[in-house]
Amino acid sequence: MVSNETTAFSFLIPRARVRPDKHSTKKGYDMRLHIDGTDAKARPHAHTYRGFNEAQGGWVIPRPANPHVHFRDPETQSDIFTLVVPETAKLYAWATAMPNLGKNRIRTPEQAIAYRNRILELGRTVNPTFEATVPLYLEPDIDHGVIRGGHESGAFWAAKLYPKNGTTESDHGIDFRDIRPILPTLKVMEELDMLCLVHAEVVLDQYDELVVDRFREGLAIDVIDRILRHCPKLRVVFEHISSRASIEAYWRWRRKGCHIEATIAPQYLLWNSSVLFERGMNPINFSIPILKDEEDRVALVEFMLEGGGMLGTDSAPHDLSAKSRHEHCPGGLFNEPVGLFIYFHLFRTLGGEQWFEQFVDFACRKAAHFYNVPESSEEVVIAEEAWQVPPRYTHGSAIIIPMLADTVMPYSLKRA
Repeated sequence: MVSNETTAFSFLIPRARVRPDKHSTKKGYDMRLHIDGTDAKARPHAHTYRGFNEAQGGWVIPRPANPHVHFRDPETQSDIFTLVVPETAKLYAWATAMPNLGKNRIRTPEQAIAYRNRILELGRTVNPTFEATVPLYLEPDIDHGVIRGGHESGAFWAAKLYPKNGTTESDHGIDFRDIRPILPTLKVMEELDMLCLVHAEVVLDQYDELVVDRFREGLAIDVIDRILRHCPKLRVVFEHISSRASIEAYWRWRRKGCHIEATIAPQYLLWNSSVLFERGMNPINFSIPILKDEEDRVALVEFMLEGGGMLGTDSAPHDLSAKSRHEHCPGGLFNEPVGLFIYFHLFRTLGGEQWFEQFVDFACRKAAHFYNVPESSEEVVIAEEAWQVPPRYTHGSAIIIPMLADTVMPYSLKRA
């Protein structure tokens, strides 16, 4: 139930100019996201949209896909795992579950299959057709036989490239300052037509790291550039792209014919770095890559509205006890309950005449096309039915604060 006190809530982000659609008469847009839906007057009546079904009370779309989400380790973080898997499964047709599980990180086909089975066992309690794929965790000394065997058996279609010590449970990753040791492995993946999922940040030495936190993604552009030169047919996903410089690099690679896509996490579309410091430090909103400047956020919204990137929430839950630490607070944000609706609202209120088709491409088609899997045949409805985002999600001993906690979201997802 939505309380009366919060139905008028509007989550404001700074005003900014966004390049209008060529068919639009507007000169700029108010970049405020009104969670209660009070901005409906900004667009024509909903039933004029293609895809809007008055009988269903919303927009009919193929069930979307989420190719970047964290479920955590069911052995060491069972309460978090049990809490978050259904939140993804009830929204998406399939998801790519990240392999950074600490000591149980995914290094073998058997581990990938077992983890996938645990996810499906839980996810299918809320969505009987839910699917999941689990990538391999790439390490410097990975056995190429493991890659070939795992791919041929169908255990994994992709492998994840983490910068060593750059994010949660990445201490067994690759030193991005010198990627030569991993290039032969990437060549094998190219031969097998596997995907390479890249957390694109360069981590420098301990005493330099804090100084360059906001530049880590920019430094990784050269890393991806080298990968694409060495493996020109390798399918690469630039994950959670967050800066103007990365957007420019993405378009440059696409013009050259490189096989590259980029996921966009919702927090980088909605917030800039100021939300980390409003009325003091806000560790709940801290994610990796770190939030960037306002011009980067606006560029990212433009990028999405102009057809760049694809959905990938990077929902990364951490227990409140970890997010409340006075030091070593982990980066990551539980955005899964609201992410899909943030994307939809931005397309609806800021997009051009073809906003609905562009949203469907972004959320429902691009990941399937890039992964070479069929688009979901199931239809769902994004309905204008408001609900209140809980102030916290709990299961057992786990307490997780979600993105936009205790605010009102004007959209819900239901089966068609």
